[in-house]
Amino acid sequence: MALLVAGLMATAAPLLAAIPAAERQALIDLYNATGGASWTDNTGWLGIAGTECSWHGVLCDSGATVTQLHLQSNNLVGTIPSSLGDLSSLVFLELYHNDLSGPIPASIGQLSAMTELSLAWNQLSGAIPAELGNLTNLTHLQLTANQLTGPLPPALANLHSLQWLTLSGNKLDGALPSWLGGLTALTHVNLGSNQLTGPIPTELGNLTDLEYLVLGWNTLGGTIPASFGSLPSLVSLGLAGNQLTGPIPPELGSLASLRWLDLSYNPLGGEIPGFLGNLSALTTLKLIGCQLSGAIPDELGNLANLQDLELIDNELSGGLPFFLGNLSSLVTLDLSNNKFTGPMPSSLGGLSALETLAVKENALVGEIPASFANLANLEAGSLFLTFNGLWTRDPALAAFLDSKQHDGDWQSTQTVAPAGVPATASSTTSVTVSWTHIVYTSDPGRYRVSYATSAGGPYAYFGGTADKTASSMEITGLTPGDYYGSSRGFRA
Repeated sequence: MALLVAGLMATAAPLLAAIPAAERQALIDLYNATGGASWTDNTGWLGIAGTECSWHGVLCDSGATVTQLHLQSNNLVGTIPSSLGDLSSLVFLELYHNDLSGPIPASIGQLSAMTELSLAWNQLSGAIPAELGNLTNLTHLQLTANQLTGPLPPALANLHSLQWLTLSGNKLDGALPSWLGGLTALTHVNLGSNQLTGPIPTELGNLTDLEYLVLGWNTLGGTIPASFGSLPSLVSLGLAGNQLTGPIPPELGSLASLRWLDLSYNPLGGEIPGFLGNLSALTTLKLIGCQLSGAIPDELGNLANLQDLELIDNELSGGLPFFLGNLSSLVTLDLSNNKFTGPMPSSLGGLSALETLAVKENALVGEIPASFANLANLEAGSLFLTFNGLWTRDPALAAFLDSKQHDGDWQSTQTVAPAGVPATASSTTSVTVSWTHIVYTSDPGRYRVSYATSAGGPYAYFGGTADKTASSMEITGLTPGDYYGSSRGFRA
Protein backbone atom coordinates (compact mmCIF):
# COMPACT_ATOMS: atom_id res chain seq x y z
CA MET A 1 0.00 0.00 0.00
CA ALA A 2 2.82 2.38 0.82
CA LEU A 3 4.38 1.84 -2.58
CA LEU A 4 1.07 2.64 -4.33
CA VAL A 5 0.68 5.92 -2.45
CA ALA A 6 4.22 6.91 -3.31
CA GLY A 7 3.54 6.25 -6.97
CA LEU A 8 0.45 8.42 -6.97
CA MET A 9 2.28 11.28 -5.35
CA ALA A 10 5.05 11.09 -7.92
CA THR A 11 2.64 11.55 -10.85
CA ALA A 12 0.49 14.34 -9.37
CA ALA A 13 0.26 17.57 -11.47
CA PRO A 14 2.31 20.49 -10.16
CA LEU A 15 0.45 23.45 -8.67
CA LEU A 16 -0.12 26.42 -11.01
CA ALA A 17 1.74 29.61 -10.25
CA ALA A 18 -0.50 32.32 -8.77
CA ILE A 19 -1.03 35.53 -10.74
CA PRO A 20 -0.18 38.79 -8.94
CA ALA A 21 -2.56 39.55 -6.09
CA ALA A 22 -3.73 42.81 -7.70
CA GLU A 23 -4.71 40.96 -10.86
CA ARG A 24 -6.59 38.28 -8.92
CA GLN A 25 -8.45 41.00 -7.03
CA ALA A 26 -9.33 42.78 -10.32
CA LEU A 27 -10.89 39.57 -11.64
CA ILE A 28 -12.82 39.04 -8.41
CA ASP A 29 -14.02 42.67 -8.55
CA LEU A 30 -15.26 42.13 -12.10
CA TYR A 31 -17.09 38.96 -11.06
CA ASN A 32 -18.78 40.70 -8.13
CA ALA A 33 -19.62 43.91 -10.03
CA THR A 34 -21.27 42.11 -12.97
CA GLY A 35 -23.31 39.38 -11.29
CA GLY A 36 -20.79 36.58 -11.82
CA ALA A 37 -23.04 34.02 -10.14
CA SER A 38 -25.52 34.53 -13.03
CA TRP A 39 -23.04 34.51 -15.89
CA THR A 40 -23.75 32.10 -18.70
CA ASP A 41 -20.40 30.47 -18.06
CA ASN A 42 -18.44 31.11 -14.86
CA THR A 43 -16.47 27.88 -14.84
CA GLY A 44 -13.60 27.99 -12.37
CA TRP A 45 -14.18 31.54 -11.21
CA LEU A 46 -13.27 32.38 -7.60
CA GLY A 47 -11.18 29.19 -7.35
CA ILE A 48 -8.11 29.04 -5.13
CA ALA A 49 -4.98 31.05 -5.88
CA GLY A 50 -3.07 29.54 -8.75
CA THR A 51 -6.16 28.51 -10.72
CA GLU A 52 -7.00 31.92 -12.24
CA CYS A 53 -5.53 31.12 -15.66
CA SER A 54 -8.03 28.25 -16.01
CA TRP A 55 -11.08 30.40 -15.24
CA HIS A 56 -13.49 30.74 -18.18
CA GLY A 57 -12.36 33.51 -20.52
CA VAL A 58 -9.05 34.19 -18.75
CA LEU A 59 -5.79 33.59 -20.62
CA CYS A 60 -2.32 34.11 -19.21
CA ASP A 61 1.22 34.15 -20.53
CA SER A 62 4.00 31.88 -19.31
CA GLY A 63 4.83 34.36 -16.57
CA ALA A 64 1.43 33.83 -14.95
CA THR A 65 0.00 37.25 -15.69
CA VAL A 66 -3.36 37.85 -17.33
CA THR A 67 -3.03 38.84 -21.00
CA GLN A 68 -6.51 38.16 -22.40
CA LEU A 69 -10.03 38.43 -21.03
CA HIS A 70 -12.81 37.05 -23.26
CA LEU A 71 -16.23 37.30 -21.60
CA GLN A 72 -18.33 38.34 -24.57
CA SER A 73 -21.99 37.24 -24.72
CA ASN A 74 -21.78 35.94 -21.14
CA ASN A 75 -24.63 37.81 -19.37
CA LEU A 76 -22.46 40.28 -17.50
CA VAL A 77 -24.85 42.73 -15.82
CA GLY A 78 -23.53 45.73 -13.91
CA THR A 79 -20.59 48.09 -14.14
CA ILE A 80 -16.95 47.71 -15.11
CA PRO A 81 -14.79 48.11 -11.98
CA SER A 82 -11.92 50.58 -12.13
CA SER A 83 -9.58 47.91 -10.74
CA LEU A 84 -9.60 46.32 -14.20
CA GLY A 85 -6.83 48.81 -14.88
CA ASP A 86 -4.60 46.65 -12.65
CA LEU A 87 -4.42 43.93 -15.32
CA SER A 88 -1.26 45.59 -16.50
CA SER A 89 -0.30 43.01 -19.14
CA LEU A 90 -3.77 42.80 -20.72
CA VAL A 91 -3.65 42.68 -24.52
CA PHE A 92 -7.24 41.65 -25.37
CA LEU A 93 -10.33 42.84 -23.48
CA GLU A 94 -13.59 41.57 -24.98
CA LEU A 95 -16.77 42.25 -23.01
CA TYR A 96 -19.12 42.84 -25.93
CA HIS A 97 -22.74 41.63 -26.14
CA ASN A 98 -23.49 41.90 -22.42
CA ASP A 99 -25.58 44.28 -20.32
CA LEU A 100 -22.87 46.47 -18.85
CA SER A 101 -23.85 49.98 -17.78
CA GLY A 102 -22.23 53.05 -16.33
CA PRO A 103 -19.08 54.75 -17.62
CA ILE A 104 -16.00 53.27 -19.23
CA PRO A 105 -13.39 53.46 -16.45
CA ALA A 106 -10.56 55.89 -17.17
CA SER A 107 -8.23 53.33 -15.61
CA ILE A 108 -8.43 51.25 -18.78
CA GLY A 109 -6.09 53.88 -20.19
CA GLN A 110 -3.37 52.38 -17.97
CA LEU A 111 -3.34 49.15 -19.99
CA SER A 112 -0.55 50.22 -22.31
CA ALA A 113 -0.09 46.76 -23.85
CA MET A 114 -3.69 46.63 -25.05
CA THR A 115 -4.21 45.94 -28.74
CA GLU A 116 -7.94 45.08 -28.88
CA LEU A 117 -10.70 46.66 -26.79
CA SER A 118 -14.29 45.68 -27.51
CA LEU A 119 -17.09 46.85 -25.25
CA ALA A 120 -19.71 46.97 -28.00
CA TRP A 121 -23.38 46.09 -27.58
CA ASN A 122 -23.80 47.09 -23.94
CA GLN A 123 -25.48 49.99 -22.14
CA LEU A 124 -22.36 52.00 -21.32
CA SER A 125 -22.88 55.74 -20.90
CA GLY A 126 -20.93 58.94 -20.42
CA ALA A 127 -18.05 60.24 -22.49
CA ILE A 128 -15.30 58.22 -24.11
CA PRO A 129 -12.40 58.64 -21.66
CA ALA A 130 -9.55 60.76 -23.00
CA GLU A 131 -7.23 58.27 -21.27
CA LEU A 132 -7.90 55.77 -24.05
CA GLY A 133 -5.54 57.92 -26.08
CA ASN A 134 -2.71 56.41 -24.00
CA LEU A 135 -3.29 53.00 -25.60
CA THR A 136 -0.83 53.59 -28.42
CA ASN A 137 -0.62 49.88 -29.29
CA LEU A 138 -4.37 49.67 -29.84
CA THR A 139 -5.39 48.27 -33.22
CA HIS A 140 -9.13 47.70 -32.56
CA LEU A 141 -11.43 50.04 -30.64
CA GLN A 142 -15.03 48.84 -30.78
CA LEU A 143 -17.65 50.65 -28.71
CA THR A 144 -20.64 50.22 -31.02
CA ALA A 145 -24.24 50.22 -29.71
CA ASN A 146 -23.91 51.83 -26.30
CA GLN A 147 -25.19 55.17 -24.97
CA LEU A 148 -21.94 57.11 -25.10
CA THR A 149 -22.18 60.88 -25.38
CA GLY A 150 -20.01 63.89 -26.11
CA PRO A 151 -17.45 64.50 -28.84
CA LEU A 152 -14.64 62.24 -29.94
CA PRO A 153 -11.80 63.06 -27.53
CA PRO A 154 -8.80 64.65 -29.31
CA ALA A 155 -6.49 62.30 -27.39
CA LEU A 156 -7.59 59.48 -29.72
CA ALA A 157 -5.41 61.18 -32.35
CA ASN A 158 -2.49 59.43 -30.63
CA LEU A 159 -3.71 55.98 -31.71
CA HIS A 160 -1.51 55.67 -34.78
CA SER A 161 -1.69 51.86 -34.75
CA LEU A 162 -5.49 51.87 -34.89
CA GLN A 163 -7.00 49.82 -37.71
CA TRP A 164 -10.64 49.43 -36.59
CA LEU A 165 -12.63 52.32 -35.12
CA THR A 166 -16.29 51.39 -34.68
CA LEU A 167 -18.33 53.76 -32.52
CA SER A 168 -21.70 53.54 -34.28
CA GLY A 169 -25.04 53.50 -32.52
CA ASN A 170 -24.21 55.90 -29.70
CA LYS A 171 -25.10 59.55 -28.99
CA LEU A 172 -21.77 61.09 -29.88
CA ASP A 173 -21.98 64.71 -31.02
CA GLY A 174 -19.83 67.56 -32.21
CA ALA A 175 -17.88 67.86 -35.43
CA LEU A 176 -16.25 64.99 -37.22
CA PRO A 177 -12.59 65.71 -36.35
CA SER A 178 -10.00 66.26 -39.05
CA TRP A 179 -7.36 64.40 -37.01
CA LEU A 180 -8.99 61.14 -38.11
CA GLY A 181 -7.13 61.68 -41.37
CA GLY A 182 -3.86 61.27 -39.49
CA LEU A 183 -4.64 57.72 -38.33
CA THR A 184 -3.30 56.28 -41.55
CA ALA A 185 -3.40 52.65 -40.39
CA LEU A 186 -7.21 52.71 -40.34
CA THR A 187 -8.96 50.13 -42.51
CA HIS A 188 -12.45 50.20 -40.94
CA VAL A 189 -14.30 53.30 -39.66
CA ASN A 190 -17.92 53.20 -38.56
CA LEU A 191 -19.28 56.31 -36.84
CA GLY A 192 -22.82 55.89 -38.10
CA SER A 193 -26.02 56.50 -36.12
CA ASN A 194 -24.69 59.22 -33.85
CA GLN A 195 -25.34 62.96 -33.68
CA LEU A 196 -22.23 64.22 -35.45
CA THR A 197 -22.46 67.54 -37.26
CA GLY A 198 -20.55 69.73 -39.68
CA PRO A 199 -18.77 68.82 -42.90
CA ILE A 200 -16.90 65.63 -43.68
CA PRO A 201 -13.20 66.48 -43.37
CA THR A 202 -11.26 66.28 -46.62
CA GLU A 203 -8.40 64.79 -44.58
CA LEU A 204 -10.19 61.42 -44.65
CA GLY A 205 -8.83 61.15 -48.16
CA ASN A 206 -5.41 60.49 -46.57
CA LEU A 207 -6.54 57.07 -45.31
CA THR A 208 -5.22 55.14 -48.28
CA ASP A 209 -5.66 51.74 -46.57
CA LEU A 210 -9.31 52.42 -45.71
CA GLU A 211 -11.67 49.67 -46.83
CA TYR A 212 -14.87 50.44 -44.93
CA LEU A 213 -16.25 53.92 -44.18
CA VAL A 214 -19.70 54.42 -42.69
CA LEU A 215 -20.80 57.87 -41.52
CA GLY A 216 -24.52 57.42 -42.13
CA TRP A 217 -27.39 58.61 -39.97
CA ASN A 218 -25.77 61.67 -38.45
CA THR A 219 -26.45 65.31 -39.38
CA LEU A 220 -23.35 65.88 -41.48
CA GLY A 221 -23.63 68.65 -44.05
CA GLY A 222 -21.74 70.12 -46.98
CA THR A 223 -20.64 68.08 -49.97
CA ILE A 224 -19.05 64.68 -50.37
CA PRO A 225 -15.30 65.33 -50.41
CA ALA A 226 -13.60 64.89 -53.76
CA SER A 227 -10.65 63.52 -51.76
CA PHE A 228 -12.59 60.26 -51.37
CA GLY A 229 -11.38 59.51 -54.88
CA SER A 230 -7.94 58.95 -53.28
CA LEU A 231 -9.10 55.90 -51.31
CA PRO A 232 -8.01 53.08 -53.64
CA SER A 233 -8.79 50.30 -51.15
CA LEU A 234 -12.33 51.47 -50.36
CA VAL A 235 -14.84 48.65 -50.61
CA SER A 236 -17.84 50.12 -48.72
CA LEU A 237 -18.97 53.75 -48.48
CA GLY A 238 -22.11 54.54 -46.48
CA LEU A 239 -23.19 58.18 -46.09
CA ALA A 240 -26.97 57.73 -45.92
CA GLY A 241 -29.23 59.80 -43.70
CA ASN A 242 -27.29 63.06 -43.49
CA GLN A 243 -27.75 66.52 -45.00
CA LEU A 244 -25.18 66.23 -47.77
CA THR A 245 -25.78 68.18 -50.95
CA GLY A 246 -24.63 67.58 -54.49
CA PRO A 247 -23.10 67.10 -56.82
CA ILE A 248 -21.71 63.62 -56.35
CA PRO A 249 -18.01 64.22 -57.05
CA PRO A 250 -16.75 62.61 -60.26
CA GLU A 251 -13.68 61.42 -58.35
CA LEU A 252 -15.84 58.64 -56.90
CA GLY A 253 -15.86 57.11 -60.36
CA SER A 254 -12.22 56.07 -59.85
CA LEU A 255 -12.92 53.79 -56.87
CA ALA A 256 -12.24 50.53 -58.67
CA SER A 257 -12.57 48.41 -55.51
CA LEU A 258 -15.91 49.86 -54.38
CA ARG A 259 -18.62 47.23 -53.95
CA TRP A 260 -21.17 48.98 -51.71
CA LEU A 261 -22.31 52.60 -52.12
CA ASP A 262 -25.21 54.08 -50.13
CA LEU A 263 -25.86 57.82 -50.41
CA SER A 264 -29.57 57.57 -49.59
CA TYR A 265 -31.62 60.22 -47.80
CA ASN A 266 -29.39 63.16 -48.60
CA PRO A 267 -30.69 66.17 -50.62
CA LEU A 268 -28.12 65.65 -53.37
CA GLY A 269 -30.30 66.83 -56.27
CA GLY A 270 -29.33 66.75 -59.93
CA GLU A 271 -29.14 63.64 -62.08
CA ILE A 272 -27.58 60.24 -61.50
CA PRO A 273 -24.03 60.73 -62.80
CA GLY A 274 -22.95 58.43 -65.58
CA PHE A 275 -19.49 57.97 -64.07
CA LEU A 276 -21.04 55.61 -61.49
CA GLY A 277 -21.02 53.14 -64.36
CA ASN A 278 -17.22 53.01 -64.00
CA LEU A 279 -17.54 51.22 -60.65
CA SER A 280 -17.24 47.79 -62.19
CA ALA A 281 -16.94 45.97 -58.83
CA LEU A 282 -20.15 47.50 -57.46
CA THR A 283 -22.69 45.05 -56.07
CA THR A 284 -24.94 47.51 -54.16
CA LEU A 285 -26.05 50.99 -55.25
CA LYS A 286 -28.57 52.81 -53.06
CA LEU A 287 -29.68 56.34 -53.97
CA ILE A 288 -32.99 56.42 -52.10
CA GLY A 289 -34.67 59.78 -51.42
CA CYS A 290 -31.90 61.92 -52.90
CA GLN A 291 -34.09 64.38 -54.87
CA LEU A 292 -32.59 63.06 -58.12
CA SER A 293 -34.21 63.78 -61.46
CA GLY A 294 -33.75 62.84 -65.10
CA ALA A 295 -33.33 59.41 -66.64
CA ILE A 296 -31.33 56.41 -65.49
CA PRO A 297 -28.02 56.87 -67.34
CA ASP A 298 -27.01 54.25 -69.90
CA GLU A 299 -23.64 53.87 -68.20
CA LEU A 300 -25.23 51.94 -65.32
CA GLY A 301 -25.62 49.13 -67.83
CA ASN A 302 -21.89 48.48 -67.33
CA LEU A 303 -22.39 47.31 -63.73
CA ALA A 304 -22.31 43.60 -64.49
CA ASN A 305 -21.77 42.66 -60.83
CA LEU A 306 -24.65 44.75 -59.48
CA GLN A 307 -26.97 42.77 -57.21
CA ASP A 308 -28.94 45.54 -55.46
CA LEU A 309 -30.16 48.69 -57.24
CA GLU A 310 -32.45 50.94 -55.19
CA LEU A 311 -33.50 54.34 -56.59
CA ILE A 312 -36.68 54.77 -54.54
CA ASP A 313 -38.37 58.12 -53.72
CA ASN A 314 -36.79 60.41 -56.29
CA GLU A 315 -38.07 62.42 -59.26
CA LEU A 316 -36.57 60.15 -61.91
CA SER A 317 -38.40 60.09 -65.22
CA GLY A 318 -38.34 58.68 -68.72
CA GLY A 319 -38.74 55.06 -69.67
CA LEU A 320 -37.25 52.10 -67.88
CA PRO A 321 -34.11 51.35 -69.92
CA PHE A 322 -33.85 48.03 -71.72
CA PHE A 323 -30.29 47.59 -70.40
CA LEU A 324 -31.64 46.83 -66.91
CA GLY A 325 -32.33 43.35 -68.24
CA ASN A 326 -28.61 42.94 -68.96
CA LEU A 327 -27.71 43.29 -65.25
CA SER A 328 -27.88 39.54 -64.84
CA SER A 329 -26.65 39.54 -61.23
CA LEU A 330 -29.55 41.67 -59.94
CA VAL A 331 -31.31 40.27 -56.90
CA THR A 332 -33.15 43.46 -55.88
CA LEU A 333 -34.45 46.13 -58.27
CA ASP A 334 -36.48 48.87 -56.61
CA LEU A 335 -37.51 51.92 -58.64
CA SER A 336 -40.62 52.81 -56.63
CA ASN A 337 -42.05 56.29 -56.13
CA ASN A 338 -40.62 58.05 -59.16
CA LYS A 339 -42.06 59.38 -62.42
CA PHE A 340 -41.08 56.64 -64.83
CA THR A 341 -43.32 56.31 -67.87
CA GLY A 342 -43.84 53.92 -70.74
CA PRO A 343 -43.97 50.12 -70.72
CA MET A 344 -42.10 47.55 -68.68
CA PRO A 345 -39.15 46.36 -70.78
CA SER A 346 -39.37 42.71 -71.76
CA SER A 347 -35.67 42.33 -70.93
CA LEU A 348 -36.51 42.35 -67.21
CA GLY A 349 -37.96 38.87 -67.68
CA GLY A 350 -34.40 37.62 -68.21
CA LEU A 351 -33.26 38.53 -64.69
CA SER A 352 -33.21 34.96 -63.46
CA ALA A 353 -31.61 35.85 -60.08
CA LEU A 354 -34.20 38.53 -59.26
CA GLU A 355 -35.91 38.06 -55.90
CA THR A 356 -37.45 41.54 -55.41
CA LEU A 357 -38.94 43.75 -58.11
CA ALA A 358 -40.59 47.04 -57.12
CA VAL A 359 -41.88 49.70 -59.52
CA LYS A 360 -44.91 50.89 -57.57
CA GLU A 361 -46.21 54.47 -57.74
CA ASN A 362 -44.83 55.52 -61.11
CA ALA A 363 -46.64 56.24 -64.38
CA LEU A 364 -45.79 53.02 -66.20
CA VAL A 365 -48.39 52.03 -68.79
CA GLY A 366 -48.85 49.01 -70.98
CA GLU A 367 -49.11 45.27 -71.14
CA ILE A 368 -46.74 43.36 -68.87
CA PRO A 369 -44.42 41.29 -71.10
CA ALA A 370 -44.94 37.55 -71.23
CA SER A 371 -41.27 37.15 -70.29
CA PHE A 372 -42.13 38.10 -66.69
CA ALA A 373 -43.41 34.55 -66.24
CA ASN A 374 -39.72 33.53 -66.24
CA LEU A 375 -39.00 35.36 -62.97
CA ALA A 376 -39.13 32.14 -61.04
CA ASN A 377 -36.92 33.36 -58.18
CA LEU A 378 -39.21 36.23 -57.21
CA GLU A 379 -40.12 35.68 -53.59
CA ALA A 380 -43.73 35.74 -52.47
CA GLY A 381 -44.58 39.23 -51.29
CA SER A 382 -41.58 40.77 -53.07
CA LEU A 383 -43.31 42.09 -56.19
CA PHE A 384 -44.61 45.68 -56.12
CA LEU A 385 -46.54 46.75 -59.23
CA THR A 386 -49.25 48.86 -57.61
CA PHE A 387 -50.42 52.27 -58.79
CA ASN A 388 -49.28 52.26 -62.39
CA GLY A 389 -51.16 51.60 -65.62
CA LEU A 390 -50.08 48.01 -66.21
CA TRP A 391 -52.21 45.11 -67.38
CA THR A 392 -52.17 41.67 -68.95
CA ARG A 393 -54.61 39.57 -71.00
CA ASP A 394 -52.86 36.36 -69.96
CA PRO A 395 -54.71 34.75 -67.00
CA ALA A 396 -51.72 32.52 -66.19
CA LEU A 397 -49.34 35.47 -66.04
CA ALA A 398 -51.83 37.46 -63.96
CA ALA A 399 -52.11 34.60 -61.50
CA PHE A 400 -48.33 34.19 -61.32
CA LEU A 401 -47.85 37.89 -60.59
CA ASP A 402 -50.62 37.80 -57.98
CA SER A 403 -48.74 35.01 -56.20
CA LYS A 404 -45.70 37.25 -55.89
CA GLN A 405 -47.43 40.59 -55.27
CA HIS A 406 -46.79 42.15 -51.86
CA ASP A 407 -50.20 43.61 -51.11
CA GLY A 408 -52.78 41.56 -52.88
CA ASP A 409 -54.29 41.78 -56.33
CA TRP A 410 -52.03 44.15 -58.26
CA GLN A 411 -54.53 44.66 -61.10
CA SER A 412 -57.10 46.37 -58.88
CA THR A 413 -54.66 49.19 -58.18
CA GLN A 414 -53.79 50.08 -61.75
CA THR A 415 -54.76 53.39 -63.35
CA VAL A 416 -55.28 52.54 -67.00
CA ALA A 417 -56.28 55.06 -69.66
CA PRO A 418 -59.01 53.65 -71.94
CA ALA A 419 -58.48 53.13 -75.65
CA GLY A 420 -60.57 54.72 -78.44
CA VAL A 421 -62.38 57.76 -77.02
CA PRO A 422 -64.69 59.34 -79.67
CA ALA A 423 -66.96 62.25 -78.70
CA THR A 424 -70.34 62.85 -80.34
CA ALA A 425 -72.63 65.85 -79.84
CA SER A 426 -75.89 64.57 -78.38
CA SER A 427 -77.52 68.03 -78.16
CA THR A 428 -76.52 71.69 -78.38
CA THR A 429 -75.38 71.58 -74.75
CA SER A 430 -74.14 68.00 -74.32
CA VAL A 431 -71.58 65.55 -75.69
CA THR A 432 -71.46 61.77 -75.31
CA VAL A 433 -67.99 60.33 -74.84
CA SER A 434 -67.46 56.60 -75.35
CA TRP A 435 -64.47 54.32 -74.98
CA THR A 436 -63.37 50.72 -74.94
CA HIS A 437 -63.16 49.70 -71.33
CA ILE A 438 -60.16 47.78 -70.03
CA VAL A 439 -60.24 44.00 -70.06
CA TYR A 440 -59.89 43.70 -66.29
CA THR A 441 -63.20 44.78 -64.76
CA SER A 442 -63.14 43.04 -61.38
CA ASP A 443 -62.44 44.79 -58.09
CA PRO A 444 -63.23 48.43 -57.25
CA GLY A 445 -62.53 51.12 -59.80
CA ARG A 446 -64.17 53.53 -62.22
CA TYR A 447 -63.52 56.13 -64.94
CA ARG A 448 -63.28 59.85 -64.40
CA VAL A 449 -64.09 62.33 -67.18
CA SER A 450 -62.84 65.92 -67.29
CA TYR A 451 -63.03 68.57 -70.04
CA ALA A 452 -61.32 71.80 -71.04
CA THR A 453 -61.84 74.60 -73.55
CA SER A 454 -58.21 74.55 -74.70
CA ALA A 455 -55.81 71.75 -75.60
CA GLY A 456 -53.81 70.57 -72.61
CA GLY A 457 -56.20 72.00 -70.02
CA PRO A 458 -56.70 73.06 -67.39
CA TYR A 459 -59.36 70.39 -67.09
CA ALA A 460 -62.58 70.62 -65.11
CA TYR A 461 -63.83 67.41 -63.55
CA PHE A 462 -67.29 66.42 -64.74
CA GLY A 463 -67.97 63.05 -63.15
CA GLY A 464 -67.13 59.40 -62.76
CA THR A 465 -68.69 56.11 -63.74
CA ALA A 466 -70.16 53.60 -61.33
CA ASP A 467 -67.56 50.92 -62.12
CA LYS A 468 -64.96 49.77 -64.67
CA THR A 469 -67.48 48.14 -67.02
CA ALA A 470 -68.85 51.50 -68.17
CA SER A 471 -68.03 52.48 -71.76
CA SER A 472 -69.68 55.92 -72.16
CA MET A 473 -70.75 59.07 -70.38
CA GLU A 474 -72.82 62.10 -71.39
CA ILE A 475 -71.31 65.46 -70.46
CA THR A 476 -74.05 68.09 -70.09
CA GLY A 477 -74.33 71.80 -69.39
CA LEU A 478 -71.94 72.87 -72.13
CA THR A 479 -72.09 75.95 -74.33
CA PRO A 480 -71.36 75.80 -78.08
CA GLY A 481 -67.64 75.72 -78.81
CA ASP A 482 -64.61 73.43 -78.93
CA TYR A 483 -63.89 71.11 -76.02
CA TYR A 484 -61.02 68.81 -75.12
CA GLY A 485 -61.42 65.78 -72.89
CA SER A 486 -59.43 63.78 -70.40
CA SER A 487 -60.61 60.34 -69.39
CA ARG A 488 -58.72 57.98 -67.18
CA GLY A 489 -59.45 54.98 -65.02
CA PHE A 490 -58.53 54.79 -61.36
CA ARG A 491 -59.14 52.72 -58.28
CA ALA A 492 -62.04 53.90 -56.17
